[in-house]
Amino acid sequence: LWTVVITGSRGGMLGCIIMLFLIAVTSKHKAVALIVGIVLVIGAAAVMPQQYVDRFSSIASYNDLEDGTGAAESAQGRIKGLMVGLEILLSRPATGVGIGCFGVYNHEHHGTWLQPHNMVGQLAGELGLLGLIAFGYFIYKLTSNIKFVRSLLRKDNRQQDFNFQMATAAGVAVALLFFLGLFAHNLYRFNWYLIASFVAIMVRLVENRYRSVEVTANSDGLPVR
Repeated sequence: LWTVVITGSRGGMLGCIIMLFLIAVTSKHKAVALIVGIVLVIGAAAVMPQQYVDRFSSIASYNDLEDGTGAAESAQGRIKGLMVGLEILLSRPATGVGIGCFGVYNHEHHGTWLQPHNMVGQLAGELGLLGLIAFGYFIYKLTSNIKFVRSLLRKDNRQQDFNFQMATAAGVAVALLFFLGLFAHNLYRFNWYLIASFVAIMVRLVENRYRSVEVTANSDGLPVR
């Protein structure tokens, strides 16, 4: 929270608020968690210098180019990144312009080296339809595996199991990456694949646990729990 405050990142502050909300709604004690989250946000606002309060409050001025905070230019830059990405997709639908070449295209066609600052625009522009399909399938499998671990353990009333909690955390992290991707080009960050690796391990651990339970019950007839 303090790092977000001293850097003055508006997207980071929104991300923290969304993170606290997601943690609260996935918590066993939702009401208490929501209250704690609200207190944390209010507390952070109370201790941060006024210049940062003004900066974060400028989010509401995202369409006012004359307010002097730069919020409108920043927001419109994200929208511009999305639109240029879709423009590239239409002109080079199969593979886009290639990894890391968004700025080059932007400079040649729009006179600026500005990077996309929008994950969807980056994905569409740099990787094209093949990239969209591949990344879409990756996200589908990742979220399906998270759902598999959570549903299997919930069915067995094991919500306090480490794997259940890790799967929940992975789901929160993926949602945050998507949200923050609206303001940043985070497509190539390692976080996506680190989370996917942890989830793959959790799937194998849970599968092995229930497979061994089935073998024990079938061969020896012993109580499974």
